[in-house]
Amino acid sequence: MNIIKILITTLLFFPVGLLAGGNMATVVNIDTGARKAVEIGNPHAFDGGYMLETSYGYIEKGIGFSVVTGYKTTLSSSMTTTQSTIPVSSMDTVDSHTITMSDLGSKVFLTIEPGSSKQENLVCTGISGTNWTGCTRGLAFYGESTASVSANRKTHSAGSSVIMSNVHYIFEELADKDSDETIAGDKTFSGQVDFSVDIPTIPTDTPTTDDQIASKKYVDDTVVSGAPDATETTKGISELATRAEMAAGTATGGTSANLVLWADYAGDTSASTQMIPITEADGDIGVDFLPLDEDLTFSGDNSFSGDNNFDDLKIDNNYTHGDTILLEAGEDISGATTPQPVCYYTPSDSTEVEKITQEVGTTYKNSYNDGDYFQQTFTIPSGMSYLTKIELYLARLGAEIGDLTIIVYKKSTGGCYIAGSSMGSDSYTLNTISTGGEYISFDFTPIEVVEGETLAYAMVFPGNADNSNYTKIYYDSGNLYAGGVFYRYYSCDTTLGDARFKISGYSQEDTSIYICDGNDQNKLDYIGMAISDAAAGNDVLIQTDGIISGFSGLTVGNNIYVQDDKSLGNSQGTYEIKIGRVSDANEIKMSDMSWQYLGEDVFSPSISYYDSSNNSLQNKETIPINTKYIVIKTNVASDYSDGYFSSQAILDVNNNTSIVLATPTINSSITPVFEVVFSISGRVLSASAEDFTTAHTNSRLGYTFKYYK
Repeated sequence: MNIIKILITTLLFFPVGLLAGGNMATVVNIDTGARKAVEIGNPHAFDGGYMLETSYGYIEKGIGFSVVTGYKTTLSSSMTTTQSTIPVSSMDTVDSHTITMSDLGSKVFLTIEPGSSKQENLVCTGISGTNWTGCTRGLAFYGESTASVSANRKTHSAGSSVIMSNVHYIFEELADKDSDETIAGDKTFSGQVDFSVDIPTIPTDTPTTDDQIASKKYVDDTVVSGAPDATETTKGISELATRAEMAAGTATGGTSANLVLWADYAGDTSASTQMIPITEADGDIGVDFLPLDEDLTFSGDNSFSGDNNFDDLKIDNNYTHGDTILLEAGEDISGATTPQPVCYYTPSDSTEVEKITQEVGTTYKNSYNDGDYFQQTFTIPSGMSYLTKIELYLARLGAEIGDLTIIVYKKSTGGCYIAGSSMGSDSYTLNTISTGGEYISFDFTPIEVVEGETLAYAMVFPGNADNSNYTKIYYDSGNLYAGGVFYRYYSCDTTLGDARFKISGYSQEDTSIYICDGNDQNKLDYIGMAISDAAAGNDVLIQTDGIISGFSGLTVGNNIYVQDDKSLGNSQGTYEIKIGRVSDANEIKMSDMSWQYLGEDVFSPSISYYDSSNNSLQNKETIPINTKYIVIKTNVASDYSDGYFSSQAILDVNNNTSIVLATPTINSSITPVFEVVFSISGRVLSASAEDFTTAHTNSRLGYTFKYYK
């Protein structure tokens, strides 16, 4: 149901008090019980909280107000129960105005002998002289019906009181805000009217003035009548275009309105019909919208991402005869005029970050009683490509003379012995350490490391400590760090737990394309020749095989290599990066890029690599990126024989995980045979000598690794 807020000025009607001795009445104060006689019509009769007292009780605020205020009179003659004309002594109001029906409207409610046993309610519809006419007698004392009730019609004597009373019919004539009602007559609303639930029903007549309400029917009939056609500057009517009209660029449709595109004919996937292409969620047009089976012409600067193959692609007036790919350049490359050799390279994010933290430990060992050598193993965590700093928590007692040296090793043996080559070292003056304890930083030239690899740092003291001058090495015995162990080399005690230490480093960035360098092991992974220009971060076009042009003055038959200054020449640089062979003064036939030399690691025969306690040798090396083959050569030397005895084998990195290489005997009387196992895990090459026909500490093993792509 609509809730209608209507601001209406209403007239309140109050009953007239019973006559009590002429024109007097009794009023009562309900709160105090006080009573007093007042003259009927006195405007101050109810001041002070008084109310009219009747034989039935009292009436609030009331001496009978109606549409005519204070009207009261008497019957001018007696009445039967059936007569419909009411003769009265006066039709005048208290201010001597003669009442007419125009003052009252279509009807008026009267009460004869109010408050008595013969009280009768009636409604009249007219006035004739001093008579109320068209009266319906004996109205009910409840309900809405204005039909006559015979039992309520009374006889009345001349002089009986007649008033306009606030009988309940008066209130039935007022608007009820909570009920469904039909209200006749014209109503003027001076305030706001709100329809908060349902839309009200109004006539469908056509409004004729600006202030009249328009019905839905009228709006529907006229909404487009006279509206302008929509344009770029005017809002108005338009028509949806058909597929054919969209394709033809038709401006107006059958209704003469301007045509607009329809979303039903749009999509992000081609439907083999005329339609509007919409970008996909990533903002790109679907590839199925492109005519890939047709010849295409591109002008201006065009960038291609991903793997793209081009046959006989013309670049800057030079045809390429081979496969090409587009890859992101890591630096500015200029290959459009003269092709440049390029390679994969992974630069490093040199922002130093703490990678390993073990900061627990209040117990300490000292460099006097507990020995001069301590060692902590640790495991390289994920996201760490280079080690740059080790921090140890130390304190001093007195002033130990000399420097503490920290050495990082590639591998520690299972026991207390340090094996392998040093990866880097740094020193710190002991007598400058705080007596209260502090972290001492040891900085290294970035050491390349491999995730998951176990390394060790050794603490080498100068040996000058005494019981009054020594260094405290703090540790925790709880083995809180799972990636290694702390022990003292002097007593082979591996039960100490973990040193209090921190290790920092940084990671590598994404691999991208750089110009090859014949003197940089990190830029040997040659993949082809750049044949376009590209700024860092943009794609560069690379030819990977075939015949490449764009040169001049070449000597046919010469091999072409990358030089140490990144240029091309006829001789090999520090490392071999062979481009191909000259086939024409302006062209090079590119090589297949197999067996390109990437560098080597050499370990001369030395007893330091051999652990006589368990007949084993261990070492680890990190191989260059993209290594495909490793040529391994072992060398054995002995105090019992001059010279070296060697064996050689090739390890195919992509197809083999390990290879066993047996060394030859040295002479007929002393025959130590080293069976060396070389194995690959990721980019780590491990070598271990496990089987000695004759163990002899004077026999020494060395080896050489040469890496090729």
